[in-house]
Formats: sequence, C-alpha cells, structure tokens
Amino acid sequence: MSAFVRAAASCVLLGIAGCATTPPPAAAVTLSGVPDSILLPTPPGRNAVVTAIVSGGVPKAVWIAKDRGSPMRYELAAAGDRSYPFNLADAELAVFLGASGGTFRVFAETADGRRAESPPIAFGSAAPPKPIEVELFADTADGSIEIERTSPDWGTRWLDPSAVRELRVRPKSPAVPCAAVARAGREDIPFEPSREKASIDLTLPMTDGLRDRWVKSGEISILHGPAGQRPEERARLRAIPAALEFPAAGEPFTVTQRGAGAVPGSRGFLEIALDDITAGQVLLTLRDGNGTPRVAKRVRGGESVEFALGKETYSLQVVRLVNILIGDDWGEFQVLRARSPDADEIGRLLRAVEVSGVTFIREEREYGPAEAAKHMRAKITASAEPVRTAEEFIERIATRSSLTKRDYQVRLADGKTVPSAEWLRARLADIRKGKDPAPPKAPEPTKASEPPKAPEEKAKAP
Repeated sequence: MSAFVRAAASCVLLGIAGCATTPPPAAAVTLSGVPDSILLPTPPGRNAVVTAIVSGGVPKAVWIAKDRGSPMRYELAAAGDRSYPFNLADAELAVFLGASGGTFRVFAETADGRRAESPPIAFGSAAPPKPIEVELFADTADGSIEIERTSPDWGTRWLDPSAVRELRVRPKSPAVPCAAVARAGREDIPFEPSREKASIDLTLPMTDGLRDRWVKSGEISILHGPAGQRPEERARLRAIPAALEFPAAGEPFTVTQRGAGAVPGSRGFLEIALDDITAGQVLLTLRDGNGTPRVAKRVRGGESVEFALGKETYSLQVVRLVNILIGDDWGEFQVLRARSPDADEIGRLLRAVEVSGVTFIREEREYGPAEAAKHMRAKITASAEPVRTAEEFIERIATRSSLTKRDYQVRLADGKTVPSAEWLRARLADIRKGKDPAPPKAPEPTKASEPPKAPEEKAKAP
C-alpha cells in the first residue's frame, strides 16, 4: 500500500472533515556525465564516470539493466545522498552489457515500492585495434639477428642469451605509436625509445639481471601493440642451453623410424630424426630448435657421431638399430660427455662388450654381454664426473664395483677368468690398431612390438 493510499484511508476511518491528501512526488532517475558517444570497452587508462541521481523517494535498490523486465542486473552502490556513480571503463560492466552494442537504463526502486528509470543510454562496440606491423631484432657482437615472423603469433625463436646485447622493436609505420615489453616470468620490462637520432626503434638493453631470468625461466616473451593499450602480440625467445643437463642427458632414449625425438637434457632444443631403418643402417639427422641440421649422417648400430653445444663436445652413441616384424623399427641412443676421439672409442668398447660372447662376473653373479653393457651405460649416466677417455671408462666404470670395490671378472669361452680391466684394455688395443672387435652388423629381426624403456638403475650402480 503506497503512502498516498494509507493517508487517504486514515482520513476516511477517522472521519476527519476537510482532510486533504497530497500525492507524493513521482520518483525519477536523472543522469549526469553521460558522454556524447560510448564505445565499450573503453581504451585502457580512460575513465568515464556517469552519476545516477534518484529523486522522489528513498532509494531501496538502484541497478543497470538492458530493459525493464530483465532478470540480469548490475547493482550500483550509493556514494552520497541518492547519488549512484558508475564507471563505463569498468571491465565487469562492459562484460555485463556485452560486445554487440545497444542501449541500457538505470532503474531505481524506492522504499515504498515505487519504480523509476532513466532515459536510455546508447552504446556501441569498440572495434579491436589494428595490429601494428613491427620487426624484431636481437643485437649481438657479430651483428643483428632478425626474428622472422613465421606465423600470425610470431612463434618461437631460440637464441643464446650470453650473445645478446640488446633487443629492438621497429614499427614499420612511423606514424603509428607503438609500445613493447619483455615478459620474464611475472615481470614486464618496458622497451624505451632509442637514443639514436632519427631512429624509431624501441630498445631494451640486455642487463645481467634480465639475462639471468631468461636463462633460469628458459624463455622471455616480447609483447607489442599500439601505444596506450595493453601489448598483446607475442614472440617467444627460448634460451639455447649452454650445455646439456646431466644426468638426464645421459639416459638412453629411443626414436622410431620416420619419427623424431628430443635429446634428453637439451630442454627441447635438440632432436633426432630418423629415416627408414634398412639393412642395419639409417639416415640420422640431429637438428636444433630453429630447424638447422647439426648432423646428417648414415649410421649403423655401435657407431657414434659428434656434435657441439656451447663450449662442450658430445658423442651421440647409436646403441642399436632394431628391425621388427610387426610395427615400426626403432633405434636406441645415448649421449656421452666426451671429446673426440675418445668418445668414439668408448662407444666401440661398449659395442665390443655387447657382441663379445663372454660372461661378465659382478659381485659373484654372472651376466650376459648385453646386461653387462647396459650396466656400464647406467654407471656412465650416474657418474658425477664426465667420462672423457677410454682409459677413464675402463678404470672408473668397468673395473670394479663403486660400492664394494670388488673387481669385475670376465670368463672367456675356454673357461679362463681374467679381470675385466685386462680384457677391455686388450679390446682397446685392437680398436686402436684398426682391428675393431665389434664391427657394425645388421641386427636380426625381432618380434618385439615396442622399444624397451630406458633402464632405471640407481644413482650408484655397483
């Protein structure tokens, strides 16, 4: 019952002669500060505050809606006596109203149940900003490296952080202001205008702190866009590792023919691709994250190829190539920290163990050649120090148990038992004389349908 109706009823009941009732003033909503044109969402950093003023009663609720009967409401809070401001730059309000444009009103309900509404407010949808065409460069002591755009989102480029001195963003249109930031982890570091005369470049010197964050996180992102707006377009700059990370890099891994697999410990920078495995050999390509081949060679099981990363040289051991009757053929590989020619000698010694036909005795237990070679590879992987030479391999890996210090033994075909170190030194002498005791040969087909998993030896194999 409204206040006016209650007052009239009181007059009748009390029989008050000449009792006159005056209807309360009508409730109304007026607006101030409405822009002549409204496009949502508004540009970043620009506020557009509109104030709704409710008159003719005490407001109980005030809200924004697209029409009178809409159940969807955007509630407004009072900021004084019957004053209800709202900011058109509020992202939540823009989402509430939607991106298609149209009209909305401010509605009010008074404490005695009366309702009022404002005139309609028209708004449109702001067109997304046109992307700014830019060029990206990484300046090094040897010159500038242009970061070529390979996709609409730029994609990923691998760079050596230690070689980069400065990053540059160059707008293709000098008339369009541009902004750019480098995102390292959760921090955005802005580019600054170049100090060179007549240059329109935005530059970011590579400080030690930024370089450290780049190396630790593995990547930084370069974001750019129109000045005054949040940069969106992104180029990912991945950090080329200075070296492989062991012990992960020493783990054996498999790659199927006509496929590719990442080299362990390279953070995804290096991968091996295989062609068809035929007659015990395959065309092996070692390429980096930028698509550059570093090695392309036809290899057999037991052979090795060298490659460099940073200042280190590594040997990629072709442990074996497997032809199977059903499914895809595959190869097993392992990376050693070593220098030429010793890395190749270590690989040939391991191959000599695998094809020897002798029995290896460790901790009074007998093992076949394949098991013995697998154990030696596991010890190389678990070694805290690099195994760089064939002599180090024999002395530190293949001579005795690292736990009990008991010497390993080898039982020959005639039943004679000799220390494994003596047997391996004889094999090494043959290799260096050109009498390879383990010439590569085509493996026999096997019924195995899947490559074996990498061995899971303990950190210290006995």
